[in-house]
Amino acid sequence: LQLARINRENEAIFERQVQPLFRLCYHESFHAYLDLYLFPNAHQSVPRWFNEGLAQIFETAIVETGDIRIGHIDGERLRKVQTMLKQGEMPALRAILESEARHFQVNHHSDNYVSDRYFLASWAAAYYLLFGPHHPPASKIGTPGERLRQLLEELANTSDPKKVLETYTSRTWENLEQDWQLYFLRLRPDGTLRPREEIRPQVPGKGE
Repeated sequence: LQLARINRENEAIFERQVQPLFRLCYHESFHAYLDLYLFPNAHQSVPRWFNEGLAQIFETAIVETGDIRIGHIDGERLRKVQTMLKQGEMPALRAILESEARHFQVNHHSDNYVSDRYFLASWAAAYYLLFGPHHPPASKIGTPGERLRQLLEELANTSDPKKVLETYTSRTWENLEQDWQLYFLRLRPDGTLRPREEIRPQVPGKGE
């Protein structure tokens, strides 16, 4: 019984130690997948904010019987995003779309990027686009993988990402800015949404 207990404790310790390595591998593998497989042309690339947002979603992917499952809530990131929204520290969606490489120059080998405003904002924007309660137009209907591939290609080939997102979500830009923040204020760790009446008006996000 004592040996069994020690084995369980060792397995738990190993799991805690190895998970950050797996997350890093999943994160960087997603970047490599986009760069080497989907967009090998050096003159065509997905915007940095969407690339980083998706990589954060895939770094917490669950692998079951050879399949990758995404879409579950990262509780730590959700809590930090909600704190930023309540304190008025969330970058505006416009600022995220206009962000540059310098906004993401945080060491992935540390935990700093998990707390960085632009990394968190890019995760929130990507998660909303993939799993938020919007209704893409008929031309965008398909499997989640097909819709993601189409969105990636459109963002990689446009000079007007705002227009792409408006079309993809069937929302005007003003409504989109408000809706994605409200969505995260309502979102619970289990994926359900709080009633709208429970959400107090928030300070608008910073535009820098």
